[in-house]
Amino acid sequence: DNAQHVELNGFEANGVFAFGQGFTGNAGVTYVDAKYDRYTQGSPYYGNPRTDLSGDSLPLVPHWRTNVGLQYKRTLSFGGFYSRLDWTWQSSELTNTNLDPRSLQPAYSLINARIGVKTDNGFDVSLWSNNLFNTTYIQQDAVSTLFGANDPEFQRYLGRPREFGVTVRKSF
Repeated sequence: DNAQHVELNGFEANGVFAFGQGFTGNAGVTYVDAKYDRYTQGSPYYGNPRTDLSGDSLPLVPHWRTNVGLQYKRTLSFGGFYSRLDWTWQSSELTNTNLDPRSLQPAYSLINARIGVKTDNGFDVSLWSNNLFNTTYIQQDAVSTLFGANDPEFQRYLGRPREFGVTVRKSF
C-alpha cells in the first residue's frame, strides 16, 4: 500500500569553482526533511505491531547529503595529465520501509579517485578507485522470509565495496 500523504521540505545548493593553475572544484549540499504526514497502513516489524507511521521520517532519505570534488589538469608535451578526487557524505537513514530501528545505516563517507593521461593521438589511460577506503554501507534492508512481521530476521543489500580499475580509451 501507499502512504496517504507525505510532506517534503528542504534545500539544495551547488557550486563550481576555478582556483587557477589547472585546479577546479565543485561542492554541493542537500537537506531533506521528509515525513509521513498521514500513513495509517504501514508495515509493522518484529516486536512492534504499530502500523500508523504518521509523523515518522521516510526511509531511504537521509536528512543531509554533501559532495566535494577537486580536479587538476595540466598540459604536457604529448597531451595532458588529469586527476580527480570526489568525497560524498550522508547522514544516517533507515533502510527498511517498515522503519525498524535495527535497519539504521549510520552516517558514512565515500571517496573516489582517478588519475590519468590523454595523448594527442587520442589515447586516454586512467587508474581509478571507487570507495577507496572500502566503507561498508547498507543500501536497503528487507524482511528475509514470507512471514513478514512475525520474523525477526531481515536481509541486507550492501553498497559496492572498494573497486580498482584501469580504463583505456581511444578517440577517433
